[in-house]
Amino acid sequence: MKNKLFSVATLIVTLFAVVSSVFSQAKPTTQITEREKKEARIVAKTFAKQFLKEKDISALLRTFFVENFLEHFEKDEKGFPLASFKPEIVSKISKEDRLRFYIVFINSYYLNSLYISKKTTSELENMNLKDYFPPEVSKIIESNPQIFESISPRDKDEYLVENPDDLKKTLPALEEFVKLMQQYFKKNPIEQNKNYQKNISILNKRNSTFKPWLSICDNSCYGYPTGTRLIMVNIPFLQLLLVKEMNYLKILSATPYF
Repeated sequence: MKNKLFSVATLIVTLFAVVSSVFSQAKPTTQITEREKKEARIVAKTFAKQFLKEKDISALLRTFFVENFLEHFEKDEKGFPLASFKPEIVSKISKEDRLRFYIVFINSYYLNSLYISKKTTSELENMNLKDYFPPEVSKIIESNPQIFESISPRDKDEYLVENPDDLKKTLPALEEFVKLMQQYFKKNPIEQNKNYQKNISILNKRNSTFKPWLSICDNSCYGYPTGTRLIMVNIPFLQLLLVKEMNYLKILSATPYF
């Protein structure tokens, strides 16, 4: 049981570590306009509200994201989520599976972060492996070991996906984990939890949540030309990268930010 919980927890942490530096270190390069700030806040707040409600990013892609947003990252080798794949196997992974990977990665990270955010200060300071998951989820992992048997800890210098078989094993396992977490939150709504509200308030202040800033492409980036204005804004647990298309700000990427 302990090994399986460790495997799942380690994978989630590994997923975060792979991409945490992709966008989180970006700095403002010029002044953002008041109009851009207002539009970015509206998009960010609406998206954050809907994600908390749905707890499934796949339900929000059509409305909020750039069409075929993952294709933009195929034009930038360092971009997420392709940074998780060993370069020579990217062409062997279908676009459908790349999208599945993105969805399950964001969902698993977000749902696990939600669960941890309901902990008290004392609990957060003294967390054991079992504390990363609801008791119901831990029991199912224990009684159905095959669900996460394929997931094992990886060294930090290893790609998350070394070959297509890795993805075939990892995707179903994480998708089942996400399903279990979604079921937990249906029975245990977090929105009115006092610890959650307190921790989110602290997190929002620390991460300057909903305060957009601007970055401009010095060279072509993510398939966009030099000079493209990219707006970044933090929301609870995620950092959004926004770009204007057809006069509307759309999300190019949502990545972990804690």
